[in-house]
Amino acid sequence: MSKKKWIIVVASILVVVVIGIGVGLGIWIREKKNEIIELHTWSLIAASPNQILLKYSDERTIFECSVDKGYFVKLYYTTKPMSERAKYLIAKPGETIHWDNYDEVLKKFIDVDLAYAEFRLRLGDKIIGYAVVKITLGDLRDEYNAEILKSEVFKNWLGQYKDVTEEYVTSLIEQVKSEN
Repeated sequence: MSKKKWIIVVASILVVVVIGIGVGLGIWIREKKNEIIELHTWSLIAASPNQILLKYSDERTIFECSVDKGYFVKLYYTTKPMSERAKYLIAKPGETIHWDNYDEVLKKFIDVDLAYAEFRLRLGDKIIGYAVVKITLGDLRDEYNAEILKSEVFKNWLGQYKDVTEEYVTSLIEQVKSEN
């Protein structure tokens, strides 16, 4: 076997082993989903890490997204790639946002052991649902894990949206966070 073929074989084996270890440890792709959001690829070594797909079947809705630690990043592709980085942002169903712990003011990654992301689903001025995501530092300390703690759409048995107040939704979110 030629030296070039030998290098290709060894490199291929290493790639398979590294991918196998990553998948075996469960650190590369962590997918969780429900009616409102999906979590994808929670690893800093992924090309596009920490994705949160905002989804809901009614495209008239919007998501109010907030996070207590770290930042959401929303990417735009117009004539050139652009992004919005914030602790609070508005997004539409079908959009993907990312969470990360890079602070642009400090120009460094900040330590985040635990963070909570909140999502309020609105139709006009009415809150029709919410979700809470818990973000924790992984065992390897270079990746983050995310878990959907609670997700709910406020519908009655006829499929109509219930009337709920901002205070009621805030109390539900705080209760979920205090239990986790």
